[in-house]
Amino acid sequence: MFDGPQAPLPRPSVLGALLIAALLLPGSARAGSLLDSMRSKDLNEYALGLGFSAGQNPYADTERYGYFYPFLTSLEDATLSTNWLLANGNELGGRLFSADGDWELGVQGRVQTMGFGPDTGPALDGVRPRGWTLESGLMAGWRGGPVQVSLKHYWELLGRHSGTTQELRVSYPHRLEKGYLVPYVAAIRQSSAYARNYYGIELAETAPDRPTYRPGSVLNWNLGLRLGYRVSEDWLVSGSLAMQFFDEAMTDSPLIDRDRAASASVGVAYNRGLFRRYGPDAPRPELPRWELELAYVDARIDSLLRLDDAGVSTGRPLDGEAELGQPERDEVLRSRLVWRIGHYHRFDVEYLRFERQGVVVPSSSFALGSATVAAGSPLRVRSELSLPQVSYGYSFVRDAQKEAGVSIGVHVPVLEARFDQSGSRLQRIEAPAPLPVVGAYGRLALRGKLAVRLRARLFGLQVDTYEGAMTMVEAALEYEPTPRVSLMLGFVSYRLDLRASADDFQGRLRVDYRGPQLAVGLRL
Repeated sequence: MFDGPQAPLPRPSVLGALLIAALLLPGSARAGSLLDSMRSKDLNEYALGLGFSAGQNPYADTERYGYFYPFLTSLEDATLSTNWLLANGNELGGRLFSADGDWELGVQGRVQTMGFGPDTGPALDGVRPRGWTLESGLMAGWRGGPVQVSLKHYWELLGRHSGTTQELRVSYPHRLEKGYLVPYVAAIRQSSAYARNYYGIELAETAPDRPTYRPGSVLNWNLGLRLGYRVSEDWLVSGSLAMQFFDEAMTDSPLIDRDRAASASVGVAYNRGLFRRYGPDAPRPELPRWELELAYVDARIDSLLRLDDAGVSTGRPLDGEAELGQPERDEVLRSRLVWRIGHYHRFDVEYLRFERQGVVVPSSSFALGSATVAAGSPLRVRSELSLPQVSYGYSFVRDAQKEAGVSIGVHVPVLEARFDQSGSRLQRIEAPAPLPVVGAYGRLALRGKLAVRLRARLFGLQVDTYEGAMTMVEAALEYEPTPRVSLMLGFVSYRLDLRASADDFQGRLRVDYRGPQLAVGLRL
């Protein structure tokens, strides 16, 4: 089921992507110097670690949480280094510095672990689960003195809600003989849409002791301490302590049973040549002109459809699985072709298509565009959704150890749906709606034959009679038995939200699929 209302992607996502892309274009001395710095960075200066985080869960009738997680980190805290690659525990991103080093500007992503957790008690029965998600954002900072100030803006990537968070942090970092110590205080603002998703109670979730609740924005305070100790040249032990104090707008929610929460983490990281060799004498990556990839996704699909009649909303949004009989799981095939031009330029052509059909007997009649679906009679629904994409990518870093780049292209979802009841076709839809997309991609080659691959694409647009938003996030572990063949195991999440008032489609379509994927790649 969908986790609440979703708005088009916020403008900062587009502006931030354009800003970073402009800074990376090889047209100025500044961008050229930055590219040289990025291309000369050896990832073996960074450490790969395993951490454990634990803390108090603010939700009522839940256990304290604890989980292990892998992480990539610099051997120095981010506040004490000027590395362009920002890798500090659960955050990963990139940043630029002014000529005097006092100002920094960057982008970063993180895992947001806010949620109920696996063990909940009766107090949360009947409440939609709140779970983890991925967030990305912009960052600006000042470090002109012993105290550093940073401002961050995050938005959610998986489309589970339309809220944002802003964080203003003041840090006082200390470099120690064999490590670092960084105390800080932070004010964390959560937008009203964010707060409604995590702390609000909708009508369907109410109970005798749980009335509806729609909070406004929330302002929490966080006191914390980060520390690290170099046990040896290759080993780093790091940790953190934090106490967060909650706003009344949060604690007034029947879902929350405390006004503060403590958390702690500890991690051990090792950096002895985890990535492939890099340097002037290291081999350049092979330059296959073509790369072909075929992927199989075991997808869980959630969908919602509303059909309008002559531009007037004639019915409510219909759940594609519960009300239209569509299967909740499906096997999706995806194909992708990459054409490389020279060392840093590439064109991607990607195609994904899935078809679903089902039968449902409505318990009550409802409007479907200009038609009415009768109660008690089987309704047969067959839908096909094709998702072709074409994009251009520029890899500002590409060597035997790493690749990272940005892309821009066109995404053209095409929907065809048929609704039949009592032998007569009620509706048939064909809805092409081209949407531009921006994206980022990266690949890290580990020692041996393993690599980690990440991709993300997102955009929101309103043009003429179409309005849409889409997000796609993919992560995979890649194994290369030969230089020409690769096998991949990973996870993909895709969401499309399309509104239209065109002649061929009037209404709204939302499709959300996510799940594990297997892929095979061939380089020619």
